[in-house]
Amino acid sequence: MKKNKFLSFFFSKYFPHFLSKNFFAVYSKGHIEVKKILSQSSSTPKIFVLNHSNWWDGVLIPFLDLSFFQSNGYCLMEKKQIDKNKFFGKIGAIEIVRENSFQSIKSLKTCIELLKSQNTSLYIFPQGKIEENGTGENNFKFEKGIEYIIKNFEKIILINCLVNYKFVREQKPELFLNFFETVELNGIKLDKNFINEEESKFRNRQKLFDEEYKTNSLNNYELILKGKKSKDKR
Repeated sequence: MKKNKFLSFFFSKYFPHFLSKNFFAVYSKGHIEVKKILSQSSSTPKIFVLNHSNWWDGVLIPFLDLSFFQSNGYCLMEKKQIDKNKFFGKIGAIEIVRENSFQSIKSLKTCIELLKSQNTSLYIFPQGKIEENGTGENNFKFEKGIEYIIKNFEKIILINCLVNYKFVREQKPELFLNFFETVELNGIKLDKNFINEEESKFRNRQKLFDEEYKTNSLNNYELILKGKKSKDKR
């Protein structure tokens, strides 16, 4: 599965513009370590694990892959979404039909084959659907597809990222990315509690973010994309 080079280049310019037009700013922390890992571990497959809380996640992934990290990445996306926007399939989206177990396994095997290519990354939303962020036991419930993929690799790098969309000081929303953990795993010996531990990590990070948000303590995030000013401040 190869990306269309022309479309990849075009959207590497388009998506930053699209985000900056609709968001006041995009902030991040932990990304410097991720960039270092991407440059130093080119032959090791990498999986970006992100929570799925907003429609905008579909724009965020190609922005991160094509523009910010330039990570030669692919992502899993519902077939019905690719059918609506055909270009996603040409810039790295792998279609999946979650209601069809045979089709789902086929899609996961495609991910495995791509990850075995040198310097390839995979972006995945293990929740499988859009869910509001929260800190209860029913929040951040992950499906087992990610576990299926990881178990096929003796060495793989997992990059966990918590995503939050918030209105803070402006009329437009602000986007916060926390790349809170980068860890190398032996998938062959993956802990049987892996999924539960991942869910717990995301819930705990969400609790910390909620506290930072309530106390206006988000200045430890770095601006990575500046949007347009709100109309009342132009």
